[in-house]
Amino acid sequence: MDRPWVCLLTCDACAASDQGARVTRDEMTDDEMTDEDRTNQALALHQAGALDAAAPLYARILDADPGDAHVRQLFGVLKHQSGDPAGGARLIRSALILAPGEAVFHGNLSTLLIALVDPAAESAARRSLILAPGYLDGWINLATARLHRGAIHEAVADFKALIPQAPGLATLHDRLANALEAAGQFEAALPWRQRQICLAPEAEDSYRAFANTHAMNGNGDPARQQLHRWSTIAPTPAARFRAAHAQDRVPRDLQEIQDGRARLEAFLDLAETERLSIDAPEREVGVTNFCFTYHDQTNRYLARRIADFTLRATPGLAWTAPHCRRRPRPGRRIRVAVVSVFLGSHTIGKLFGEVLAKLPRERFEVVAAAHAKSGDAAWVAQMRKADGQVILSHDLAQARQQLASIEADILLYLDIGMDPFTYYLSFARLAPVQAVCVGHPDTTGVPNIDYFLTTKGAEPADWPEHYSERAILLDEFPFYYKRPPAVAGTLERADLGLPEEATLYTCPQTLFKLHPNYDDVFLEILRRDPKGRLMLIESAQRPETERVRARLAKAGPDVIDRVHFQRRMNGLEYLNFVRQSDLLVETFGFAGGNSTYEALSTGTPILAWAGKHMRSRVTLDLLTMIGLGDCAASDRESFICMALELANDTPARSEIRRRVPEAMPAIFERQSAVDGLAVFLERAVEAAQGGGWLEPGMLSQR
Repeated sequence: MDRPWVCLLTCDACAASDQGARVTRDEMTDDEMTDEDRTNQALALHQAGALDAAAPLYARILDADPGDAHVRQLFGVLKHQSGDPAGGARLIRSALILAPGEAVFHGNLSTLLIALVDPAAESAARRSLILAPGYLDGWINLATARLHRGAIHEAVADFKALIPQAPGLATLHDRLANALEAAGQFEAALPWRQRQICLAPEAEDSYRAFANTHAMNGNGDPARQQLHRWSTIAPTPAARFRAAHAQDRVPRDLQEIQDGRARLEAFLDLAETERLSIDAPEREVGVTNFCFTYHDQTNRYLARRIADFTLRATPGLAWTAPHCRRRPRPGRRIRVAVVSVFLGSHTIGKLFGEVLAKLPRERFEVVAAAHAKSGDAAWVAQMRKADGQVILSHDLAQARQQLASIEADILLYLDIGMDPFTYYLSFARLAPVQAVCVGHPDTTGVPNIDYFLTTKGAEPADWPEHYSERAILLDEFPFYYKRPPAVAGTLERADLGLPEEATLYTCPQTLFKLHPNYDDVFLEILRRDPKGRLMLIESAQRPETERVRARLAKAGPDVIDRVHFQRRMNGLEYLNFVRQSDLLVETFGFAGGNSTYEALSTGTPILAWAGKHMRSRVTLDLLTMIGLGDCAASDRESFICMALELANDTPARSEIRRRVPEAMPAIFERQSAVDGLAVFLERAVEAAQGGGWLEPGMLSQR
C-alpha cells in the first residue's frame, strides 16, 4: 500500500473541513482486520479530527509492529495536535531512525521543534529540503523557524519568495503578514491580510488578525469593521469580547476615549449575567489593556474587571506550578526568574538589561526568560548576563511548563500589558512570589501578581487607589541605564531640516502618548511665542501621524503651520535633533523613560509634568533624584510659563543649561537602584517562607 503521511501545514485544514464527517468501521471483527485496515481506520479518524479515538489505534499498531515508521510519525503528529509536541517530537525522531529518507518526516519534526522553540527546527527543515528540494512545506518551515529565532528580515524575504509558488495558500499569506508585523511593518502587512481573507473567508481567525493589523497601524475604524464582521460570522464570546475591547491608540478626541471605555464596561456588565467560555484568549482575543494606560485615568477597577472576566471565561489560565504548593526553601541562593519579551534594543532592555548582571550572585541566581531574538545583538548580550536562559515557546501552555521547570523562588516580570503573551502568562502561578516592575507603568488587575514595584518619589498621595497588587515603593526605580557614549558627529539644524531661527519646543515621545485633553497647552505655547515651533516625531504608522495632525489642526488652526512632524531618524540624527532643540516638553498623561535618559545625555533641558499618576511623573522623579526637580510644573499655566522661560534667552534658561551637564552623570549606572531591587527580592521571599506577604508601602534599603 502507499504508506500514509500527514503534513502539519495542511492537516489542520483537513481536520476542520472533515469535522462533521462520520467515520464508520467495516463489518468485520477486530481479528479479521489487517494492519492496513487498522492504519486506514486510524488515519481516517485522525483526519476527521477524532484524535482521542485515533490515538489508541496508533498505539495498538505500534505494539504489534514497533518498526512501522509511518505510523510512528503519524502518532507523533497526533501527539502534537493533542498538546504534547515534546512527545510527538520523540516519536517522529524515532521514526526517522527507521526511515531517515522521508522528507515529510523531517518537515513535520521541524514544525514540532518550532513549537518547542528548539533551534534544531531549522536544520530539520533543511534536511527535508535536501531530500525534496521542491517541498513547499519545508521551505515554509524554514522561514517560520527563522522568524521564531528572531531573524525577522530573513523570514520576510523568504515568505515573499514563496508566495508565487503557492499564491492560493492562505497559511502562507498569514505567515508573511506575521513576519511583516514582527518587523513593525503593519501597513505593508495589510494587503496580505486582505488576501488571506479572500482565500479563506470561512476562517474566523483571519478577521481577528486583519483587525489587529489595522489597530496596530493606527486605523481604528477599519479594525472595528473587521471585528464586527468576525462577531457576525462567528458570534463567539471571544469575538464579542475582542470587539468590545477595541480601542484606538491615538484617539480623535476625549469622547472617543469615553466611548471606548463605556463599550467595554457594557460588555463586562452583560458578561456577568452569562456563562461565557474562551478556550485560548491569547490567540482568540490577543489584546491587552495597553491603550487604557494612555487615557490619564485610574484603571484599577477596569483592569480587575477585565481580569475577573478572563478567569471566568478561561479558568485554566490560573494554572499553578507544582513547586508553588510549598514555601520557598531557605538556606540557598534565591532563584529569580526574570521575564519579558522586550529584552534587547527595546526600552525595556535599555532600562533593565544590565540588572540581570548587577544582582549580587552570592545572594541570587538569575534566570532570564524571553522569546528568541537572535538577530538583536543587545538581546543576545543581555541574555548572556543571566546565570540561565530560557527561550520561551510561543505556545502559552508550553511556556508555563518551561517557567515552572525553573522552580523559581520569585518570578519578576519586567513589564505586563504591552504584549498579549506575557499578559495571559501572568495569570498562572509559576513561582511562590510574583511581581511586576514598572516597565509598563500601570496596574495589571491580575490576581496572581502579588507586587507592583514603583518608587516613592513618583507616586501621588492617593497611590493606594491605583493598584490591584501590593504596591511596593522603592527608594528609586529599579533601572540601571548605561551612560550613552558621546555622540559621534555633530549635525546642525540645517542638516536635519530644522528651522534655523525658530525656538524649538520638542516633544520626542511616541504620538500615542499625546492626550487630547492637553493639546491646548502645546498650542498655547505657540500662541505666546511667535518664533516657537512644536517639534513632534512622525509615528512609524502613518495613520497615527495623520490623526494627531488633524486633531491639532482642529484645536489650533491659527498655529498649526508651526507644528512640525520630523521624519523618523537613526540614532545619531535623533540625538542631534534633541541637542539642537531649545527645550524638551513632556507629554502629560504618560512621561518619558528611555527618552529622558537619552535627552539628559545631550544636556538639553527637560520640562517635566507632575501628573496624577506615577506614569506621568517618571521624568519628574528622575530629575528630582539628580537635583533638577524644579524643572517641573503641576498645572497648565505654570507649564506654559516655564516653557517660555526655559526655551528662550533668559537667566533661568542659562542657569538650567549650566546645571544639566553637572547633574547628568548621576542618573546613569546606579548600583543603588539594583540594591533596592535586591532588598525587595530578599524580603518578599523571606515573607513567603514565613507564610506571609510584605505590606504595601515604602520599602527602603537604608
